[in-house]
Amino acid sequence: MQGLAGITSSLLTLLPLVLLLGVRLTPAPWWPLGLLPLYLAALGFGLLMGATALYFKQVDAFFTIVQFLFLPYFFYLVRFEPWMTPLPFAPGAYLLRLAFTGEEVSPGLLLLALVQALLFLGVGLLAMAWVYAAVRRRGLLGRY
Repeated sequence: MQGLAGITSSLLTLLPLVLLLGVRLTPAPWWPLGLLPLYLAALGFGLLMGATALYFKQVDAFFTIVQFLFLPYFFYLVRFEPWMTPLPFAPGAYLLRLAFTGEEVSPGLLLLALVQALLFLGVGLLAMAWVYAAVRRRGLLGRY
């Protein structure tokens, strides 16, 4: 039921934006492929942040700072430039934009977004595994 509520609230947010800004969304048939790299990169980043929380425990203020640092970063990614390709999440965000506007995508951009997403996912998984082992070794897992 939560999934349906999330989709409904997203549509209720998206609809006024589309009507007010005049953006026409014409999703390409390959749009799930555009979502996959961004999802995998976000999952890897979430695992990295989870590993940080597992190790340091009191991270609320740090997560708030990270959240507010990402807001202007993602707003800046709206105007994608070629020099932005090595930046984190940039190829995936641009790929998703191309997928929802129906534009053509280059195979190089898709490959770069997938490589970057798998790199984020790998680093997140490794960080979580390492921190989990370290916390278990020190006997700190149950102490919150």
